Amino acid sequence: MAAVYAQNISRAPRPHRLAEVVEAVLHKGIVIEANLRVAVVGAELLALETRAVIASIDTYIRFAEVVSRLDWGRQEDVAGMPVGAMRGATPLAAADRTVLVSKDGDAGDADAGEERKPVDRPLDGRYELRGLLGHGGMAEVWDAADNLLGRSVAVKILRSHLAVQPEFLARFRREARLAAALSHPSIVAVHDTGTTHHGGVDVPFIVMEQIEGTTLKEVAAESGPLRPGRSLEILIDVLDALQASHRHGIVHRDVKPGNIMVTTSGAIKVMDFGIACSPTEQTGRLTDPAAIVGTAQYLSPEQAAGRPIDNRSDIYAVGCVLYELLTGVPPFTGPTPYEVACRHMHEEPLAPSVLLPGLPPEYDAIVLRALQKDPDRRYQSAASMRRAISRALTSSIGGRAEHVPG
Repeated sequence: MAAVYAQNISRAPRPHRLAEVVEAVLHKGIVIEANLRVAVVGAELLALETRAVIASIDTYIRFAEVVSRLDWGRQEDVAGMPVGAMRGATPLAAADRTVLVSKDGDAGDADAGEERKPVDRPLDGRYELRGLLGHGGMAEVWDAADNLLGRSVAVKILRSHLAVQPEFLARFRREARLAAALSHPSIVAVHDTGTTHHGGVDVPFIVMEQIEGTTLKEVAAESGPLRPGRSLEILIDVLDALQASHRHGIVHRDVKPGNIMVTTSGAIKVMDFGIACSPTEQTGRLTDPAAIVGTAQYLSPEQAAGRPIDNRSDIYAVGCVLYELLTGVPPFTGPTPYEVACRHMHEEPLAPSVLLPGLPPEYDAIVLRALQKDPDRRYQSAASMRRAISRALTSSIGGRAEHVPG
């Protein structure tokens, strides 16, 4: 695939800056394999552009996504992958739209899923698949019965055609290992892992607690901006979860409303550690600084630039989430992920009170400190941001936020 792209691009004058590559790929309609449009996600290019003028496009360009129907307006995940891993691969960015159980019990594609169960026998002789709960480009999540303990669980199964691709297999196993190391009431628990034989290959699976609820993204989409006080209450639980993961040296790297579950009882659960990393992995291939992972609207400046990150990158993402809960819009938007990433790096956000007049000043202060470009000027830990939020909750009573168009 990379070779095909190199052959096509070589017909045009070789660009000297990656901005020209963006133009060539996104606007001149270079087409490869089965008429798929090549989409180079901007944050990847941004990271490379800050390094040097490229001399060999087919060597240095790392494709982030290859999709046939890319909706730039939605600005979905920015997920990095080396070119070598792209041959015949499903993009990482299409993975992990984990839906455990919706609040109304709807299992989505359950009927279709029953017709294509990965296996007909219980996994490991124990987990009996009952219905499909959710799926993405990388994995499927199934409702299952744990026949040993007599409880319902969610089983996440890597797609068989990805189980032979080292990048995806390593990411999936890393998710299980990192999430299993965490035990906190606000983190979706991993109970077990295993391997099943499907499609001629050994396919790994993760057994998780099954959550009844909906994502914070869906809650906000239905109701618009939340009451300021409720927004802070939610973030307290999120920060508690992140403090627990940071204590274990694990940075989530993709904190966003879509990865925060609100259960039917009102509890908060942080999920999807699929692109999380630990300090020991910062120099590894999966966390190569040139491989940008995350979601454009919630990328920290250092994450967007491909620099090493730490727990303060998650703090920035929490600031983005709080901004969106309060105002109804993320702090930065744009027509492409590339432009959003640039804005995270170079522009200052509007204070939330500009969009929500009457918001207490302490809310502005919390958000704007979390969104500092320099990590040293942010809250230095999830615990310190949590303390600031607790003080704001006790010193002011949030009124109902009006809907903010956009």
